[in-house]
Amino acid sequence: MLRILIADDNDDLRRRVRSLIESQHNGIVCGEAVNGREALELVGTLRPDVVLLDISMPEIGGLEVMRRVAAELPDIDVIVMSAHRTDQVAREVIRAGARAFIDKAEAYERLSPALKALRREVHLAGRVVSSRHIGAFFHSPEEAYRILGPYICDGLEHGEKAVHIIDAVDQEAHLRALAGCNVDIPQIRSNGQLELLFWESAYLRNERFDMTAMLDLAHDLLRQGPPAGYPRSRLMARMEWALQDLPGVDSLLEYETRLNYIVPHYADIVTCCYDLSRFDAEVIADVMRSHPALLIGGEFRENPHYVEPDVMLEELQQRN
Repeated sequence: MLRILIADDNDDLRRRVRSLIESQHNGIVCGEAVNGREALELVGTLRPDVVLLDISMPEIGGLEVMRRVAAELPDIDVIVMSAHRTDQVAREVIRAGARAFIDKAEAYERLSPALKALRREVHLAGRVVSSRHIGAFFHSPEEAYRILGPYICDGLEHGEKAVHIIDAVDQEAHLRALAGCNVDIPQIRSNGQLELLFWESAYLRNERFDMTAMLDLAHDLLRQGPPAGYPRSRLMARMEWALQDLPGVDSLLEYETRLNYIVPHYADIVTCCYDLSRFDAEVIADVMRSHPALLIGGEFRENPHYVEPDVMLEELQQRN
C-alpha cells in the first residue's frame, strides 16, 4: 500500500481526499500538512511514497515544496491537486517535478488511476519493463496485435495515456484490434486518453521526414501526459513510414538513436514497431542496436548489444 501525505490548507478538501483514498483502497494516509513548511517537515520525517500537494500553500508555496522534494528525496512522487489549472501552471508544475497535475474538480475520476499507475509494474510478454525505449519486431501486423494487444489494453484499463502513431489506412483495423480492451474506445478517444496520430501529421509532415521536428514532437507527446493527469503514457509507433521514398527517411537510425537522449527523462514507455518482412536485414540489425530493450518473437529482454547514443552517433558520422 502506498503511504500518502496530503498537503493542503483546506480542511474539508483533506477530509474528502482521505475518504476517497481509504474508500478505494489506494493507500494509507500517513500524515496531513496545512502549509508548505509543515509539508517539508513531514516529508522528511515520514518519508511517504506520495505527496498530494496543493500548489497554493501558505508559508512555502507548492512549487518550492516540489523542487526541494525532487532535489532531496527524488524517490517520493508528487501529485499536484489544484483548483487553479492553466496550461502555464501545468507546465511549471511538471518542470518542478510533479508526476501528475489533477484539477480538484476531477479528483474523484483522476486520483485513483494516477495513484495506481505510480508504482504499478508494467509487464510486456511476461517480463517487467525497465528500459523505456523498446524495439518491437514482428513478422506481420497480426502477430504484432496478438503480442502487443494485452500490453496496450493493460495501460488503457489502468487509466494511462495511450498515443499510437499509425498509417491512416490502418485506422479501422487498429481500432478493431483494440476492441478486446475493457474500456469504451470511442469514449477514451473523445476524452483524449487514446490519441491516434497518422504518419502524415507526425513523421511525414509536408511529405518529408524532418528529424528535428519529429524529436520536438516526441518531447511534446511525452510532456503532455502529466499536465492532463496521466502519470504515465505508452507511446507506440508503426515504423514502416521509413520505407516511403521521401526526403529524410534515410535518417531513421539517427532518429532512433537520438530518442535515447529524450525517453529516459520521462516515466513513459516508447515502443517502435517494425515489420521484419518489409525491412532489410541490415537496417533491422542497426535499428536493434539503437534500442535498450527488444521484443522479438513475443520474448521481451534487455538488449546486450545496445549502443549508447554518443557512440552510435560517432559511428554514423564515420560511415558518412
